Amino acid sequence: MTGILSAYRGGDSFNNIVLDLQAIADAPVEHVARSGGVQLPQVHAINCLKDIFTDTRFGLSSEPHMAGALDLAAMRLDCEVWAIRNCGLMLMKALLNRINGGTDTSSTRASDSQRRSSKLTYQKFPNLPDLTLRLLGDNTWDHNHAHNTNGILHAQKVYPAIEIVERFGIPTKYGDEIEKAIIHHLEGPVWALRDKAAKALASIARKGDLFNHISRLLEKGWRSHNVLHGRLLHLRWLMRRFGSFLFTDMIYMTNAILSLFDDAFEQIALSNPCPFTSAAYLDVVADLADYAAQAHTVKRCQTATCLYLTTQAGVGGASSQSSEVILPPETPQQHDMILSLRGRVVGAELAQNPDRSGTLRVLTAWTRYLVITGNECSDVSTRLAAVCSIGSFFEALKAHNIPPYAKAEMLYVYLALYDTLADDDEEARNEGAKVASFVLSTIQSKSINCGTTLALSPPAAKAGLVLYLVREYGESPELWVQASLTLTGLISQLEVSARVPRPGADSLPAKKQPLHHRINCLEDNSVARVYEEATKEQNVIFEEEKQNLYIDPIREADVWADVLCQLEGSTWPDTDLAMHWYTWVYSGLTFFLEKFKTIDNSTVRFRDGVLGPFSKPDVFALIYRVILCTKVIVHLQERGFCGGASGKAKSITLLNGVASAGRRAQLHDLLLDKMDEICQI
Repeated sequence: MTGILSAYRGGDSFNNIVLDLQAIADAPVEHVARSGGVQLPQVHAINCLKDIFTDTRFGLSSEPHMAGALDLAAMRLDCEVWAIRNCGLMLMKALLNRINGGTDTSSTRASDSQRRSSKLTYQKFPNLPDLTLRLLGDNTWDHNHAHNTNGILHAQKVYPAIEIVERFGIPTKYGDEIEKAIIHHLEGPVWALRDKAAKALASIARKGDLFNHISRLLEKGWRSHNVLHGRLLHLRWLMRRFGSFLFTDMIYMTNAILSLFDDAFEQIALSNPCPFTSAAYLDVVADLADYAAQAHTVKRCQTATCLYLTTQAGVGGASSQSSEVILPPETPQQHDMILSLRGRVVGAELAQNPDRSGTLRVLTAWTRYLVITGNECSDVSTRLAAVCSIGSFFEALKAHNIPPYAKAEMLYVYLALYDTLADDDEEARNEGAKVASFVLSTIQSKSINCGTTLALSPPAAKAGLVLYLVREYGESPELWVQASLTLTGLISQLEVSARVPRPGADSLPAKKQPLHHRINCLEDNSVARVYEEATKEQNVIFEEEKQNLYIDPIREADVWADVLCQLEGSTWPDTDLAMHWYTWVYSGLTFFLEKFKTIDNSTVRFRDGVLGPFSKPDVFALIYRVILCTKVIVHLQERGFCGGASGKAKSITLLNGVASAGRRAQLHDLLLDKMDEICQI
């Protein structure tokens, strides 16, 4: 149709064709019924009109028909036939884009001049106010029928009407009636309409009336949770529009507004039985905390108010009494929001009270929580929230002009950040890489206000973070404990106690911390037992897929073996754990030597080959880890630890025996080459 019309631009033929199309589009459905079904020329006519009004070739020619097309699209939204109703909605959307050039003036970032200029639209199209009010309906529409057929049809009409207000503001004509109608839908049962109405009302709010708006929205005595939820959505869109000004240009009313949130906190966040409304309230508080942290002119008391609200909302508390408590959230969304906020609260507390024992307990409790939520078995949204929590932690330190530093209590934060760089989800890895890039850039420039920030990929960020750990924690016994257990492959992030000391244990030297849980991990999972489990025949029909398919156990083993080889020899902890680790490695070598050795020095009783047991990834990784653990022990013995020269000779002899027996058993060449390389040390 547009191709044919291009030959008649600007003439009477063009006008006649457009009028004919409008007449067909406006025809009642029953007049076109046929015995073979229902034909809908209205659909094709509306689609042709949509193409005409969106084609730039007909810009001037189609302009006089815009008002009539708007009325047509609005009337077609009342049709009971879904196809016609849907085409009318698309025509309405195309016309609105045509009127304001496709610019979303409803955006929270739209300038006031854009909003004022958009109101000129009502002068150009005087039928828009009547059309908008007609689509919104009156305030007597019964919300109880929202989910039946009439309710659904009404909701589909209301949505484009609110879109008009979002784009062009409230018209002078019928302004009060339209605003009351939108408020009516703000309190309705349809979530999408509540959010749309909240955004529209926020777009027409004035900056000077912000305090009155917030006071009214947080006023006690709502009729239902739908009413409260609509108010909180409205409040959040207001904060998104004016939140950045609240701590800068509008600093004179900040304390009064924060006091309103403080007064409403008990009833909405704590005593409220509805998890959705409490989560919506916490979303607003989270935005406030972000704006407070970003504004460098914020007073300490204002920041403290925001942090108090987020802390009391379930972030775990900033006191020694509540540092070990992780309050169970009501919904997954609420849990993820609380988790992402937790890092900012902990970072601010650490920056303001770095030497207080309660602060260290808060930090330790938070890192333990990160281990749980960052586990590969957690949902992607939860793992992303854990990454955001780490990022907000360092942002809070930056807000107080404190760069990342290397102290014992910070080790587990860096280890948690390292884990995010090996996440199975690409988005989580990229977000972790952004945080690591900021940390490494700040460390490299030795300034919190570095001019440029590195943009590292996840593998590059991992390599840089490992170098930093080796350089700054080279004498840390706790890093040796974590690296050695990770190298064995036995440590599980689900076993939090095996990864992060409990609050209170951080005050003890690493050599004297209770490590019974880690010793049991080695005792209960000897190399022989792990090998037996890995080679056991499986009768399951469907093999359970691993949660993390991105991480490479061989590459990770190489990384942590290199870390252990670069640590100072004095970091070898003089504990039972070290002896059990040493025993675990040597018992593993002995097991493989017995497994590979021949009968009477001639008959090979075990053959591996291409399809042998060691072709399985888990079995291959097991012997590779044992070999790398032996490499670490040899390096320590070369520096005079773990038996010194005599111990090294024993280790090399045992490993050489495993290599010789493995060669006869046709073990993989990569394993044999690695053992030969270590024997040459």
